[in-house]
Amino acid sequence: MNYQPAGPFGPIPCFRVDPAPAAHRPATVIVLQEIFGVNAYIRGVCGELAAAGFTAVAMDLFHARSPNFFAGYDEAGIAAGRTEVAALDLVRLHAELEALVHASRTDAAGNGRVGVLGFCYGGLLAWETHGLHATDAGVSYYGRAHAPSLDGVPPMERSDAMKGPMLAHFATLDASIPPTAVGACAAALVKASVRGTIEVWPGTHHGFHCWDRAAFDPSAASRSWAETLAFYRAHLLA
Repeated sequence: MNYQPAGPFGPIPCFRVDPAPAAHRPATVIVLQEIFGVNAYIRGVCGELAAAGFTAVAMDLFHARSPNFFAGYDEAGIAAGRTEVAALDLVRLHAELEALVHASRTDAAGNGRVGVLGFCYGGLLAWETHGLHATDAGVSYYGRAHAPSLDGVPPMERSDAMKGPMLAHFATLDASIPPTAVGACAAALVKASVRGTIEVWPGTHHGFHCWDRAAFDPSAASRSWAETLAFYRAHLLA
């Protein structure tokens, strides 16, 4: 990890990519990994954000127990990743995420605005982080925001605390997030009067954005990513 801002338990290991110098200072997007670690895919996402003019910071979510954890996209990797998630101390994790948001907001190289972006388990955390830590714009890819998390509360139920807009991408063929759950997430945003957008991509499976997974859908990945970048430009750079 090439970036370690101060946290409540010591340095927070992160992978960071900065954009090329520009006339205006960049916003920061905190990237929250899948259960497979800060792997080549997550680093690639950071690179794409930097190419679009954002500072990208991916935190090693499992560092307290398993620093530099990596797992493959197979049954063994899924089992290993789920073990790491089950072992997470969510109170500690959110204390570190709060510190990371603060470090990103006060970074002298940035414009003071912070977005959050998460995939899979990181998508759940993106909802939660956006509600708990006052980020300026949140994006979740197939995040199970209807599932219990910190203190047993589903992240979608923290929508009323969101300070900025939310964009959530879902897959129609995602067995882990049925249409009823997508509807519940949408209803939570409406109830909380959050400027929320729910995108459900036809014919796609969980993980459709990840080019290293069998579920990769190039068309949906490209179109959803274009929408994500436009969303960040509108809410973090305007």
